[in-house]
Amino acid sequence: MAQSFLSGLIHILLPLVLFNGSLLQFSIVSFIYGFLLLILPWLGTINSKNIQTRFRSFILVISLISLLAIIVQIIFQSILLANRPYSYMLNNYTKITKILRYCGLEWLDTFSDIRILCVIFPDIVIFIVSTICFVIIQYSLYNSRSSQSNDFQTSTISHTTNISSSNSSTTIINRNNHWSRLLSEVRHIRLFIEFIIVGFTAFVKPSLINSIYFILFLIIAFMWSLSVEFGRKFALIRALLVKVQSNATTIQSIKRRSLINTVERRNTFEQYSSSSQCRWSLEQSNDQTWQEQIIFIVYSILGVLERQSYFLSLIAMLAWSITFHSLLTLVYLLLACLLWILSDSRKWCLRMSPFFTIYGGILLILQYISGFRISFNQLNFAYDRRTMEQIGIRIDDFQPAFIPLLLKSFYKMFFWLTLRQYINEKRLANTEVNEARRNSIPNDSYPRRLGQWLINLLTKYWICVSCGMLLLVSIQNTVVIYRIIYMVFYLFFIISFQISFGFWRKTAATFYLIILIYSMLVLIGIYIYQFEKVHVFLSEKFSIQLFASIGLEVVPSDVLALKLLTPSTFLVVNIMQLYYFHSGWMNLISMSR
Repeated sequence: MAQSFLSGLIHILLPLVLFNGSLLQFSIVSFIYGFLLLILPWLGTINSKNIQTRFRSFILVISLISLLAIIVQIIFQSILLANRPYSYMLNNYTKITKILRYCGLEWLDTFSDIRILCVIFPDIVIFIVSTICFVIIQYSLYNSRSSQSNDFQTSTISHTTNISSSNSSTTIINRNNHWSRLLSEVRHIRLFIEFIIVGFTAFVKPSLINSIYFILFLIIAFMWSLSVEFGRKFALIRALLVKVQSNATTIQSIKRRSLINTVERRNTFEQYSSSSQCRWSLEQSNDQTWQEQIIFIVYSILGVLERQSYFLSLIAMLAWSITFHSLLTLVYLLLACLLWILSDSRKWCLRMSPFFTIYGGILLILQYISGFRISFNQLNFAYDRRTMEQIGIRIDDFQPAFIPLLLKSFYKMFFWLTLRQYINEKRLANTEVNEARRNSIPNDSYPRRLGQWLINLLTKYWICVSCGMLLLVSIQNTVVIYRIIYMVFYLFFIISFQISFGFWRKTAATFYLIILIYSMLVLIGIYIYQFEKVHVFLSEKFSIQLFASIGLEVVPSDVLALKLLTPSTFLVVNIMQLYYFHSGWMNLISMSR
């Protein structure tokens, strides 16, 4: 228990206080704190050997440095207070005052209360935290020595005493096992957060130096999607990449990125093993603590998302193409529509996952390069700015591309998940293994019952959402031809239900399929018409009023995503109705023979 608490202090609290100490002030002491922060991940894992050799000495050094900084600060402030008025003796020595400031010694009469806390408070907090860590280390070492010395005495205890103490020892072991399991899951979460921070570091300011983080981000993501285990060789490569990055930065940039560099040097990113998932899923909820039940529910939700990752990837393709309108993203729109209308869309989406994942990586790299602090005129493209934007290369002069990179990485996360699902299913082609995984969650478990209740609820009422969206699309804004056709579909659906229930029931699936194909054609038509070359070409052949009556009009790029949001949402709603809830709805309203 003490070692687990020590692990939390060293891996979470101590880096935070060292980061604050290096960030809140600019001095030699803060540089030392930042340097110690960078050394911390290289000390290895927390075990009895490393605690006795590495961590105890490291924590002792931090305590002594922070204590020395506090003592020097007290002496310096006492000297200033003794020579009244306060700081009078340093008013005429500008060079000395600069040197003292670099050492972290400043007079506080002109500072605000917050600034005074930023100067004095970090050293005190670091000293307190490091002292607590050192005391816990000494306590754990003392317990280990005492337990070793008592081994011979415990072996001479009578048999009856062993029987009476077996229950308590078993309880302690079970508690330790629960705690170790929770720490294992927390470690997985920590590694995922580290991966996210690596991406944020690369996206905040695209540059050649930060491109090292970006390359590392892509390598980790692709290796995870390919279910590749991260060994020591990859850890060494990542450490060398981060070392090159840290050597290329200045002292001030080290101060700003010290926490991120620490995250870079920590343990390598690990994948969730299937054995750990089965371990949690095979346990009954009655035998679990509340922490394990939460983890059990989270694993169940993640399992559902993994199995339905293909559908999320198709939605991500649609969202990517709508959010970033261009010729390059038109590929995603066409591919999503094609995969949706196939009979076995899941199988084909998994098979196509390597291709659209690699294509998304290429688009992400292009976005990162275009986010460099360069102007459009410096690149000397063969086309003008408007044409390059419609192709898919948008360059905002000296403006960061953080939001586009963040959104595209979020969309691409589903592609990586789908590719991982495809690789895992190819490896687990054995029928017995697949059956064991499908039956790993008990039928009477809370997540299974909750999921079944939610599916039954959506099966009953999702058709109302679908009909409501159909009516909303048909009466939206001005009356145009493609909305009139939507109204015809809506009236046909309602009238056929009232006239002949049997005919309506037989044609419901075909009706939804026709609606999907028509909605895809409308969405693709509106999307393609926004390209300037297409608009100019069609305007020369036909009148603009004709296209306006159909519903095709040029929309400004800043509101194009909002215009395409309604037909896209309608498309997703009807796809869910056809592929997920239609068969269940038909069973509910089945006619008695």
